[in-house]
Amino acid sequence: MNIKAVEGSHIRWDLQFDNSVDSVLLQSTGTNYPMTLKNDAYSSRTVLKYSGFYNFKFKDLQGNAYTSDLYSIEVIKDESPKVKLTGIEQFTSFDFSEDKTFTFNTLITDDYGIAEAQIIATVSKGTGESVKFREEKLDFNDAVIKGSKKLNLAKKINLDNMKMEPGDELYFYIETSDLKTPNPN
Repeated sequence: MNIKAVEGSHIRWDLQFDNSVDSVLLQSTGTNYPMTLKNDAYSSRTVLKYSGFYNFKFKDLQGNAYTSDLYSIEVIKDESPKVKLTGIEQFTSFDFSEDKTFTFNTLITDDYGIAEAQIIATVSKGTGESVKFREEKLDFNDAVIKGSKKLNLAKKINLDNMKMEPGDELYFYIETSDLKTPNPN
């Protein structure tokens, strides 16, 4: 009866009694929540938001009140997806005459499962006050398998294909979200 679950989990209690009862309450954090009778069971539902304690209180047909043991609710906060890049230096430069391609790997992990992942690349052209920025969304070479808890994705980028010229700079980051509802991380 002690609950340890991720924030946003849906919890449902169904209580059945071997004798008739007059009313049943779910008590939590100083508030009484009447439970509804349906198909010989008293039910209550909630979506977990906070840690705390709860118990049940019921009255029999003679008016005697009974209280259950106290149970705990431990809400575990969902963590954002974790992203780790490998196979690339933080700063890399190329001479105009050399091959301007590079490859890197991205390891993405999440407890709910990964919904999507993409590369957000920004190319800067010019200097001083005449700097211009162009943003592009790039897909990984590998397909993002929705719902996976761990993905190892690779990307090969060719700077010539991105229409980069000498002096241009490329900045990028990985954007990902998980399957947590209603608000993904």
